Amino acid sequence: MLTENISQSADITKILGLELKKSDDGKLIFALHEYMGKEPDTKFFYLSIKRVAEKFGIPVNVASFMCSDEENGLERVKRAFYFSKVFATDVIGPAILSQHSTVANNAGHSSHIFVVNGHIGMYKNESDGRLLYGKLESERDGLLRPTCGAINHVMSRFLGEEHSESVPDWDVDFIGKIEHSLAPYKQEFLHEYSKGKDELDKISSGIKYLTTKNVEVQIKRLLQVLGHADSNGNNAPKLIFGGVTINRYKYSDTAIMTQAYLLKDGNIFDLTKVPI
Repeated sequence: MLTENISQSADITKILGLELKKSDDGKLIFALHEYMGKEPDTKFFYLSIKRVAEKFGIPVNVASFMCSDEENGLERVKRAFYFSKVFATDVIGPAILSQHSTVANNAGHSSHIFVVNGHIGMYKNESDGRLLYGKLESERDGLLRPTCGAINHVMSRFLGEEHSESVPDWDVDFIGKIEHSLAPYKQEFLHEYSKGKDELDKISSGIKYLTTKNVEVQIKRLLQVLGHADSNGNNAPKLIFGGVTINRYKYSDTAIMTQAYLLKDGNIFDLTKVPI
């Protein structure tokens, strides 16, 4: 899981994510790695996925769940470059929907690799040089805005903000669904939020926690959907990955892998614990 810390030194980041490593006996395993100052980009993320797929002989047919935010435009280009034809689902959150997941897994689409990517902004607070999560300088108009916007709404609700938005019967209340998914972790969120040194630091900690927790929750949902498909006879091995893109307008984006699973013969293998 994406953890600590953005260093309070200007322009220096310190982030934990998964990295594919090779043991002395030649096996591969995803291990926590501390990225100091320079984190991996999407190329590193996607090539790690391809390397594991080749190890298992799994076709590189990808279903991808990515936040629909316009700042992810370059990430979509990279996704198409590395995986060519992708069953692409761009939704708010992102939220896993059983219909989309099932279609991606069905004959005709036959996805064998599933990727869920949340996104989070990072910006420099000009008054003191701190790097903080939760906002992004928009490429459209140069203004700082919350990101992920849906997660920011969920955070505001957890902090007691009244909300009167109503969604028509024919629409999908994505924010409400994400709020419902994260409700069991509200106290954990409040604990992380309270550790902030000031309001900006609290927002940074809160957004970081909720964004990464949401990916974790959606990965669990996806494993359930795909596991159910296995029980109906579609039991081809599948790889499932979770990650967070850290968007920056003025600097290179970062892609941190946070979860890695193999679904095979109805069993779920955590690839941070099981060498391959």
